[in-house]
Amino acid sequence: MAANQHVYHIILIKTKPSTTSIQIDEWAAVAKSNVGKIPGLLSSRIGTPQAPLSTARTKGYEVGVVMIFESAQALADFGKNPIHELSAKLSKEFAEDRLAFDFFDMPLSC
Repeated sequence: MAANQHVYHIILIKTKPSTTSIQIDEWAAVAKSNVGKIPGLLSSRIGTPQAPLSTARTKGYEVGVVMIFESAQALADFGKNPIHELSAKLSKEFAEDRLAFDFFDMPLSC
């Protein structure tokens, strides 16, 4: 693993029954706006399942997030960044459960 290899940070969110689309939209706008404000956060994509392709396989998780960080250190620093605090606070208001999965892109083997 190279020290500067990109890290993919995947989050799946199961929302509370009382969650509104306005809550999710407000959070998504804040979370996406963190790109360029938080060092090392290169990209942030947020979406919902694409019916009928994956809706049956989501196990109740309604929102997906894919963030790309320039390094493992950038991801570690992200969680402590004060700019991230607002999006974290907003997501806690509607998230019933969250799954996170971080990985480095695997090299192709021949």
